[in-house]
Amino acid sequence: MNKSKVWLTVVITVSLALIILGLFFIEPDPKIELKDLIFGGVGLIGGIVGLFLFEKRNNAMLRNTKVLEENQIKESHFMHFNSATKMLTDKDATLESKISALYLLYDVGKAFDESLGRVLQVINQSLKPFKKNIDYQMDYEDNPESITLSSDLVMDVVLKEPDYKRKINEWVIKGSDIQQLVISALQIQKKIFQRQLVLGSLDEADMSNCIFFDIDSSFCEVKKLSLNNPQKNIVFLGCDLTGFDFSSNRLHIATFIDCDLTKCDFKRADLWGSIFFNCRLKETDFSGSYLGHVVFRGCSDFREDDFKDLDVPDSQDQEYNAPYFDTIKNGYTEFQ
Repeated sequence: MNKSKVWLTVVITVSLALIILGLFFIEPDPKIELKDLIFGGVGLIGGIVGLFLFEKRNNAMLRNTKVLEENQIKESHFMHFNSATKMLTDKDATLESKISALYLLYDVGKAFDESLGRVLQVINQSLKPFKKNIDYQMDYEDNPESITLSSDLVMDVVLKEPDYKRKINEWVIKGSDIQQLVISALQIQKKIFQRQLVLGSLDEADMSNCIFFDIDSSFCEVKKLSLNNPQKNIVFLGCDLTGFDFSSNRLHIATFIDCDLTKCDFKRADLWGSIFFNCRLKETDFSGSYLGHVVFRGCSDFREDDFKDLDVPDSQDQEYNAPYFDTIKNGYTEFQ
């Protein structure tokens, strides 16, 4: 029984009680007949019921108006989402209009968490040239610093160089059109990640293929990434993720480049096919994690004790609970 029905029942009961009280316990006025009391009580109850029905109808109208307004807002944001998507894929659109479209998508993502995954995937389209360059450098195993960058890879920096962050940030002013679009997309994805992390609403978002650049987790007291679904091809580039909790997440083919992962928790995480490049691994806990085809390249401050009870890819090739530096011999995991 809802509150309205409860109040109506209470009011009618009190009214009837007052009528009975007037009939039997109050000295009657000879000028007032019984039928007058009954008619008065019925009128009182009728007035109360009328007020109740009016209030109920008014509340229903307010709810309908609110639902209508919410639907109009959703329709408006849906139209913005579609127009922004078309703008980003229009080859003839100007740089300014494409950057405006990115911020329009950011507004849609803020307004509706359920649209966040789609927003991120559309923004990722602007990052494809950058992602292609990162993959190219990560695949160049022998000598990453000597890569000759071709014009279609847009990046004029080498990730092993100490000043790559500064060069990327300079794209805002000095970059080509593609570079300015890339840095704008990176900034928006950073805003989304930090905002949703504070709100604790990243669990359902599809962050596959996202590039999170220059994230500083010190702004957030709760450093827990809880993802309900597997994520693929996420890149963390130049991030300070000290003390971050990645435990029990499935991050397939993830790439951590020049990240401070001090005291991070990767316990029981599925990191299949991931790359850790030039990362700091001081007291980083990989206990019980799955490290099939994972590569650690140029990382520092690692300890054998941080790699206990690994979930190895094939129990027939090696024993479980083997020390990490023995498990790399089968070729499933590389440490360079």
